[in-house]
Amino acid sequence: MNTKLKWSDPEFHDEIPQKETSDLGKTQKSQVHLVALLAQITDKGSQLSDLVVNRIRSEVPQYSVVPPASHREVVAGQVAGILAGLQEQRTPSPSQISGARELGRRRAAQGIALGNVIEAYHIAYREIWNELLELSRAENAGTSEPLLSVVALLWNWFHRLSAAVAEGHSDELRSNSTTRAVIQREFLHALISGTALQHRALATSLGFDPDGPFQVACIEGFPRHLSARLDEELAGNGGAVLFDDERTVVVLQNVAAPEFLERLHALASTAIAGVGHTRTGLSGATDSVKDAQLVLTRACKLGRSITLAEDWLMAILDNSAAHLRPLLRHGTEVAARNDRLAETLRAFATSGFSLSACARELRVHPNTVKYRLDRWRELTGWDVHDVEGLVASLRCLEG
Repeated sequence: MNTKLKWSDPEFHDEIPQKETSDLGKTQKSQVHLVALLAQITDKGSQLSDLVVNRIRSEVPQYSVVPPASHREVVAGQVAGILAGLQEQRTPSPSQISGARELGRRRAAQGIALGNVIEAYHIAYREIWNELLELSRAENAGTSEPLLSVVALLWNWFHRLSAAVAEGHSDELRSNSTTRAVIQREFLHALISGTALQHRALATSLGFDPDGPFQVACIEGFPRHLSARLDEELAGNGGAVLFDDERTVVVLQNVAAPEFLERLHALASTAIAGVGHTRTGLSGATDSVKDAQLVLTRACKLGRSITLAEDWLMAILDNSAAHLRPLLRHGTEVAARNDRLAETLRAFATSGFSLSACARELRVHPNTVKYRLDRWRELTGWDVHDVEGLVASLRCLEG
């Protein structure tokens, strides 16, 4: 009767070629060493966890937002789970994958970028591997051969857990993005309708101080697909991009207008913004929206971004163009028929209302400038040396 030989039977070894027996012995020996190494490192688990936490917080500054006690608890649990998995020669369990996914969501909610989260995982696995390597060489006369069988398994743990973390992180960002977009739309409606005072929570949820200063910009020609990117740049610095079906509006609180315009034009060089005046509180934010809408008309006419402070008078006059047209029609017709008079008026305005500076710009004698300005007064009745005549004259040149 043929019976299957067992390892304990002497005959078993007689049937194994000498080389195979030798190889088998080496494999078993390596496995014994590996089990011993993993047992040793498991006994030092708390020290290893503290080392990993310290390395992460030193090398990834964003982790300063994570409370140290919470961070140690998470890392200790992960290190213990990985070491147990290596000892049991298994991959991460479904509950460990789920835990990594939840951790990704938590880190996203804490504002830690995905790249930094993955870097923290790299650090953890690096320190686990270094500890294994050091112990192996100390125990095995400088050789790390017992670790060869665990390389693939350790990499599997890193790959699967980091993939789960990335998935959870992305899910949270998508959820946050959707929620933020809804709040942005509601806040914009409240600003435009003048009901923002009744919705302080909307401002707070977007990171604004409801009682602080607000400055608003209205934008034309800004690609909608870039709105999320601009919003991301501004969100951490007291700013938000709001938009509905008709307009793109940026609300600023801790970002100066020049800095904002620089960022805007870096993303979209052809975008044109009208920036309102800085005003206080939510009612002030509503007024700044009106400012921005007012000055945007002027900015589009000039073909460049401007602030209300730069060109408030002409912005107001542009806004009242329909009402002023009948009053200014005669002057507009005079300007249209007399190119040199119109040219001299523009140069006079851009030369600081100086006859000599205007003459230098036009390359004519100052008396020629005086003659043309006098002629303008005769034809229109407006003297550019008094405020009303100057404003009316300049508005006529706008057409």
